[in-house]
Amino acid sequence: MDKANQSKFFYGWVVVAACFLLCFSWGFFYSYGAFFKELTAEFGWSRAATSTVVSVNTIFYVIGSIIIGWLSDRYKLRWLVLGAAILYGVGLALCSQIHALWQLYILFGVMGGFALGIAYTPPTATVQRWFVKRRGLTLGIALAGIGIGTFIMTPVAARFITTYGWRTSYIFMGIIVFLVLAIAAFFIVRHPEDKGLKPYGAITESVSESSASTSIERSWTTREALRTKSFWMAWLMWFFFSIPILVVMTHVIPHAEDIGISKVAAAGAVGLIGGVSIIGRLMGGVLADRIGFNRVVGFGCLLCGVMVAFLIGVKSVWMLYLFVLIYGLSYGAKAATGGGLIGHLFGTKSLPTILGFVITSWAVAGIIAPPVAGYIFDKTGSYNIAFIIGAASFAISGALALTVKPPQKIFSIEGEQNRKAEGI
Repeated sequence: MDKANQSKFFYGWVVVAACFLLCFSWGFFYSYGAFFKELTAEFGWSRAATSTVVSVNTIFYVIGSIIIGWLSDRYKLRWLVLGAAILYGVGLALCSQIHALWQLYILFGVMGGFALGIAYTPPTATVQRWFVKRRGLTLGIALAGIGIGTFIMTPVAARFITTYGWRTSYIFMGIIVFLVLAIAAFFIVRHPEDKGLKPYGAITESVSESSASTSIERSWTTREALRTKSFWMAWLMWFFFSIPILVVMTHVIPHAEDIGISKVAAAGAVGLIGGVSIIGRLMGGVLADRIGFNRVVGFGCLLCGVMVAFLIGVKSVWMLYLFVLIYGLSYGAKAATGGGLIGHLFGTKSLPTILGFVITSWAVAGIIAPPVAGYIFDKTGSYNIAFIIGAASFAISGALALTVKPPQKIFSIEGEQNRKAEGI
C-alpha cells in the first residue's frame, strides 16, 4: 500500500479545504450586482456602461487564469495565491475611492479580474491531482466554495451597503478577501509528491516487463489538446453556459428591484443561489463518479435553461425564490463538474493550462453578455429578450456536454519513453 493509504489522515483533504477557500473568493465577484444601482445612481452611468466593468473583469480573469495556470506548473502555488490575495484585496479596497468609470475598470476589472484567476483553474487542477478515487466528490466539495462565497458575500455586501454605504463596504470586502486567500496560501500544496504522498486511489504497482509494450492512454499536452475537436466542443460548451450565468449574476438584482423587490431580498436571492448550489455541487460530484461528467454537466445546463426562461414570468418574491431553488441546484451540479469534464477529456498533466485556454470562452462571453443585456434593458425597459437568449444558450451548452467525447490517441509505453527522451 502507498503512503497515502497507510496514513490515518490524508493531507489531500487539507488541500481540498484550501481549494475551497480559493473558490470562495468568487463570492466577491458575484457581489458586484449588490453595488450596481448605487453606482448608476451616484454617477449617472447607464446599465450597459456599468455592466462593462464585468466584461473587463472577465477578460482579465481569463488572462490571469492562463498565466497563473502556467506559473503554477513551475513555481510554488502558495506564493501565487498570496500574490493574488494582495492584488485582490487592494483592488477591492481602492474601489472605495473611485470617481470615474475608468477607475472601476482598473481596480475591479483589471486587478480584481486578474487575481480571480487563482480561484478556478488552480483549485480544479490541484484537486484532480490529489485524488483519483472520489474525484467527483472532492471537486464538488472544493467548488462548493463558489456557492458558499456567493451565499455569504452577496447578502453581506448588501447589508454593508445599506448600513455603511457602498464606499466603506468596498474596504470591508477588500480586507475579507485578502484574509480568505492568505489562509488558503498557507495550506495549499500543488502535488501529493511534494508531501511524499501518492494521489488518493492511485495504482502504485510498477508495470511489468511483459506489459511494457501494451498500450496506455496518455494525458494530453496543451498543444495536442488545442488540435482536437473535443477541445473546441468544450470551448463552445463553456462559452454558451457562461453567457446566461453572467447575465443572471449581473442583472438579476436590478431586475428584482425593478419589479418591486427590496435590495436586501434580491441580494439574498443571489446569495441563496450560491447556498443552494452547494447541495447541487455535492450531488453533482457524487453523480459524476457514478454516471459520468458529461451527463451531469449536460442535464444541469438543460435544467438551468428552463429556469432562466422562467425568470420572464417572475413577479413576486416567492417566484424569485422558486427560481433560486431549482436554478441553484442545477447550476451547482453543472459548476462542480465542468472542470472535471475537462480533466476527463484530457487528463491532468497539463490541466491548469488547458483549463485556462478553455475558459477564454468566459472572457468572450463576458465581453458580450452583461453589456448586451444592459443595452437590451436600456432600449426595451425589460430583460425578457436577454433571458430568452440565456435560456437558448444553456440548451446549446447542454447538448454539447452530452455529445463531447475524449479524443482518441493511444501511445505505447515504449513510444512514450522515446518521446520523453527526444524532449517531445
